[in-house]
Amino acid sequence: MVRKIGFGDGARREKDRAEQSRATDTQPQVGGDAPADRPGKSLLGRVLVSIFLMIWLSGWSLGILFAYTTLSDILRESDGALDPGAAFLVVWLIAAVAAWFVAAYVLIRAISGAALGRRKGSNRSR
Repeated sequence: MVRKIGFGDGARREKDRAEQSRATDTQPQVGGDAPADRPGKSLLGRVLVSIFLMIWLSGWSLGILFAYTTLSDILRESDGALDPGAAFLVVWLIAAVAAWFVAAYVLIRAISGAALGRRKGSNRSR
């Protein structure tokens, strides 16, 4: 158990917190649904994000495949020596695959109904 040490009245702080939570509980919700009921965007927004990401991931996958085949051809012709063009392709492939996984993660979250971004008032440092 953690003991709070400081100056001031702890009972007063608890009373202020209780009054503040009661005030926010009695305010009507705008839009009908509570934020806990709708954690993400609207259905139309999710569908549009999902369609865009499916098209983007398909094109990006073709780009990764093209860069990989080009890199393998360069390495085969140069007996494994890494020239500046091949080094660039290696770095680009690493970044492209990382970005592909991030986009796939966002697509899975959009399809599953999980929240796509931070909500207003949320604090990640907690």
